[in-house]
Amino acid sequence: MARVTAVLPGQAIESMRASDFDIPSAIGELIDNSIQAGAEHVALQINTKKLRLDDAKSEREFIKEIICADDGCGMAGNVGGILHNCISLGYSSRYNDRSGIGRFGVGMTYAGIRFATKIEVYSKVESGDWMYVKFDMEDPEDMNGGIDEPIKKEPPLEYQYMVKKNHGTFVIWSEFDKYRERDMYVSTYDDMKNHNSKRGKGPYRKMEVKESLGEFGLLNNWIGRTFRKFIWDGIEITLNENPVYAFDPLFIRKDKVQFPNDTPAKILLEDDIDWNGEKIHYIFTLLPEEYREEHSRGGIDFPGRYIYDNEGISILRANREVLYDHIPRLQKDNEHKIVFEQMDRWWSCEISFEPVLDEYFSVKNIKRGAIPVKDLNEVLYNKLKGIIKEAKKEVQTHWNKKSDEKKTDKGNPHATAVQIAKDTKIHGKIVAGTGKTEAEIEAKIDEIILAGLEGDEREKQKAIFKDQPFTISDDRWKGEVFIEATHINGNAVLKYNLNHPFMEEIAKLRAKMSQDDDANRLTDLIDIMLMALIQARGRLEDEEEMIVEDLWDGMMSDWGRFLKSYTRTYKDTHPVEE
Repeated sequence: MARVTAVLPGQAIESMRASDFDIPSAIGELIDNSIQAGAEHVALQINTKKLRLDDAKSEREFIKEIICADDGCGMAGNVGGILHNCISLGYSSRYNDRSGIGRFGVGMTYAGIRFATKIEVYSKVESGDWMYVKFDMEDPEDMNGGIDEPIKKEPPLEYQYMVKKNHGTFVIWSEFDKYRERDMYVSTYDDMKNHNSKRGKGPYRKMEVKESLGEFGLLNNWIGRTFRKFIWDGIEITLNENPVYAFDPLFIRKDKVQFPNDTPAKILLEDDIDWNGEKIHYIFTLLPEEYREEHSRGGIDFPGRYIYDNEGISILRANREVLYDHIPRLQKDNEHKIVFEQMDRWWSCEISFEPVLDEYFSVKNIKRGAIPVKDLNEVLYNKLKGIIKEAKKEVQTHWNKKSDEKKTDKGNPHATAVQIAKDTKIHGKIVAGTGKTEAEIEAKIDEIILAGLEGDEREKQKAIFKDQPFTISDDRWKGEVFIEATHINGNAVLKYNLNHPFMEEIAKLRAKMSQDDDANRLTDLIDIMLMALIQARGRLEDEEEMIVEDLWDGMMSDWGRFLKSYTRTYKDTHPVEE
């Protein structure tokens, strides 16, 4: 019976190039090999070149080659030995070994050909010479005939300093031909620009080199986080001659990190899960208060900590991180699930397991991603749901406390609503009170805000007014007018008449309430309701003529829309305790 070739090498290799590797995870495979070779120092070098491709208007920085050098045990250069086979896809001296971080035998080459068409390896055992093998996809003999036997060859002179001992290994990837994947700005360089969070929640300010861990900010952070346990154990990793700091997503260890003086996070829970005769260890922490002093800041006041990426869980396999993201389907059932949101960036969780449990975490062969099986997901859900709720409650309580401390007018019962107005983005332009001259605006501020004030207090209140979209105060006057509302150049002023029977009834109700929080919440909700109404009025020009029915319909629609936005912010920042 006739047979056909099971694998066509050229086509198979081209198909393999469409793998899930990105630059960081590919470099991770090189570091894995160095660690398993017993290296104490791992040196990475990324060389770049400027290119103008296609119809681009300007040059961009692209990766030219990646070099990884280590002082591990090295590989002997005998024919058929480890060095001779190390580039062969599927070969591994540790294939299916579940005692360490390697296992699958596809790492270094599989990762390399994702981006580069040429892979070179130099290796030297302690008593031997430097030996060399290569695989070049542009060389027909390599593609059709396989890897040639090792030859004696010294590594390039300019890189020899990277190996700290008289033995070790160099791996060089070159001839990068993938446009997007070799683009520095996509792969490693992002936090030197205005970085957008991975979920598109908004821009973050430009980071300085010192703050962003160097020009290769994201890559440096990825390496330091992925291999943090090994760095803490004494392995030194450098990137373009700069040290790679350990990065702890739990924010509890402060040795060998870039910001050792930061306050450690608080451990809320640490325990083991017994699973199939093995232990799964997990730690749950709450980030330091100094990172989360203010609602809606997202950690941007602490660049280099990458808090905006901290909306997920770190999973470690044999102390090497394989996931830093949301765990899909972390739930008991469709009605009981953990849904991640921005507020979840303020807690962290690390889950560690040994390779014997790989099948229960669905580990990929590129060690990028780990998804617990359904039964394990349910166990994790039951372990984490309560502590997540507790952590978010503590975050919210702290925000409320700091918000109260920041109120410039300690005696103002309407300060919460004023802060809600500042924190809520209102869609639609406020046109009432605009179109005035500077003199007219100043005169109106004097009349409405600054009447009776002098000196420093006058300047203080003027600055406060201009800094906030809404000002609310209490007053007393005769007559049936309940409130007065004024718009001044886009800012609104609301004054209550405490002599009005409605306000007198509210005061009586507040006095009867057994909890101060309930009384404050009543005031807040009334403020918010009327703020929304006044903002709806602000959408109408002062001299605008409209049919009464149209005017009413428009205002009711805007009132409801603004009230919904304000209420949503209030619910987020002042949740009702169950």
